[in-house]
Amino acid sequence: MRVAAGSAVVAARPIALVSWRVVMALKSPSSSTVMLAEQGKVRVNRHLGCLACSGGRRRKSSVPKVRSALLSVRMKRGTMDERSRALLRRAWPRQALVVPFLAVLLFVPAGTLQFWQAWVFLCVLVGSSVALGVYFLKHDPGLIERRMRAGPAAEQEPAQKIIMTLLLAGFLLLMIVPGFDYRWHWSAVPAWLVILADAGIVVSFAVFFVVMKQNSYAASTIRVEADQPVISTGLYGMVRHPMYTGALLMAACTPLALGSSWSLLLLIPIIPVLAWRLLDEERFLKRNLPGYVDYCRKTRYRLIPFVW
Repeated sequence: MRVAAGSAVVAARPIALVSWRVVMALKSPSSSTVMLAEQGKVRVNRHLGCLACSGGRRRKSSVPKVRSALLSVRMKRGTMDERSRALLRRAWPRQALVVPFLAVLLFVPAGTLQFWQAWVFLCVLVGSSVALGVYFLKHDPGLIERRMRAGPAAEQEPAQKIIMTLLLAGFLLLMIVPGFDYRWHWSAVPAWLVILADAGIVVSFAVFFVVMKQNSYAASTIRVEADQPVISTGLYGMVRHPMYTGALLMAACTPLALGSSWSLLLLIPIIPVLAWRLLDEERFLKRNLPGYVDYCRKTRYRLIPFVW
């Protein structure tokens, strides 16, 4: 046991040392360059001293290059961490407001907190959303910035403002109406189907994850940025708008996950509005994104493979 504990301490020391240096660099950006440079000099001097004692030889030109490369990587990581922290400070207040807002939408119409389907749905929705956000906050902060600009007010085209208002209202109704269904017993969905629908929501978030991994420019609004490429592989090789495919899957699973089969009727107006947004977005991309017209010729299906 003592040997194992000693080995663990030895292994943990360099990890703790690196973590402390990164934290100190983030706390004091102005002095981090000097601090890391000085620490690099100490390590290099020690190494050269050891080589001199052992009679070894080392080319002097390689030492500053290695030190500069390590310093550059550390400073870059520190900058990205600071950017991520800034985004986190903006995102968490929104998340803190969204959770009670969703709870009101789910439980007030039901008139009770004993709406177990809503509890499971809320945990699945919030948990999947947070997991997605935390991952891309670490690995692609730029995508998080693009995704945070969302909603009707963020759209530039008047038609898209109307479309996003209708879609937002539709998705809100998908969470409100099942509460009334639960209160007045309009319909009944077996527990196994409720759990299966929750699993479908997880799958929809998995689709979102893959789409955002493949396309860092997947913004919440319709826009084209400088040097934005056309993504034609992965899910984009199957359908042109895989993000909307995931959204459609989520919309179809939400009523069943909340135990309401009657709420599936809300999909009747939602699907045409989603198609309207999709077609309007394609017109915009054909005008403003080079190579998108050729991509549309190669990838036939827009939303559902082998259907449309």
